[in-house]
Amino acid sequence: MNGMSANPALTLTKKCMVAFIDILGSKSILCSDDKKGVEEYVRGIRGFNDMIYDEFPSFHIRTFSDNILIYTDDCSESSIMAMINSVAHLQYEVLCQFKLLMRGGIVIDDLHWIDDDEDFITGRSIVRAHRIEESKAKNPRIMMSKKDFSDMRFYMAPCEYGDCVAKDKDGFLFVNYLQTTMNEGFPNEELIEKHARAIISHTKADTEKRGENKEKRERIMMKDVWTLEYHNGFCSANDIPLEISYDLDGGENIIMFAEDVSADKKG
Repeated sequence: MNGMSANPALTLTKKCMVAFIDILGSKSILCSDDKKGVEEYVRGIRGFNDMIYDEFPSFHIRTFSDNILIYTDDCSESSIMAMINSVAHLQYEVLCQFKLLMRGGIVIDDLHWIDDDEDFITGRSIVRAHRIEESKAKNPRIMMSKKDFSDMRFYMAPCEYGDCVAKDKDGFLFVNYLQTTMNEGFPNEELIEKHARAIISHTKADTEKRGENKEKRERIMMKDVWTLEYHNGFCSANDIPLEISYDLDGGENIIMFAEDVSADKKG
């Protein structure tokens, strides 16, 4: 039979929810000549991977280099909410623990695999999620496909940050990860202050990257500005007195902080 199996394994197709996530800044770290920095990153990313598997015990996960692929067994409302809430918690913790930003795309579409090979998956869903991450997300946000999610009950009005998904100024939906700092509608200011300090620390580290060319520094700065504005927008929408004061030097692509952030400034 020319070496072919009489009963070839079945090719299976299922409509699933798929998230493709990129850890921003990893490439520049891994490709640098800073051996100590690379070693610290590798150790940190190992702990980061452990956290991913702890956070998504009921999902399927593939990690490779600085990318994460997460997919569900179905696209029921309970699975959608579980995915969004878990991704939100992950995005918050990655910034607060590792000072790293993330961006990505989430879609609902076909996924294919071979019945007897759990390590192989492919499909239009992966292509679409990666395309959103690479060409549309741009900023440190995990975007939801408008085609797949725009008619769901958590669709948001512009500039509101009170639910698990928000609508950005450009009209795109994204995971409102700071919602994880709310408890029954009330903000946990300690968690929000932790987020503010992590953004400041990350941004200051970016400012110190003098080896980058001007165009790249500008792209990095705009990602930091988006994160700062997201934090401040969330605080403003929820009457949380933990907004971050900062100034921009557009010529040098520098973000300067006027003062520290502290919960004792409230009121």
